[in-house]
Amino acid sequence: FYSEALGLGILIILYFDLLVTGYSMLHLRFVDTELLTKSLAMAEEALRQSGMPEDQVASALEMQGMMSGPIISPLISFIPVMILGVLFSLITAIFMRRKPA
Repeated sequence: FYSEALGLGILIILYFDLLVTGYSMLHLRFVDTELLTKSLAMAEEALRQSGMPEDQVASALEMQGMMSGPIISPLISFIPVMILGVLFSLITAIFMRRKPA
């Protein structure tokens, strides 16, 4: 029963994560195409207001620009959601385990 509960939990989180990742990709690519640009502009403003030197601001924005895009951004969030989902499934399966009769 433990392996069944664990497998079911992993399948549920996998389907959920694929659905959310797919929606995020579509949303960022077709619905709100300016969202990532706006978030980069807000990050730049916050970095400048914090008093960070200009060269550090430029390198931070370059790194953030590489990590944000309509394809890469949702894929980066896929991995942590899967890890947390597997951990949650493990914990849930442990508590649902039946004692042998």
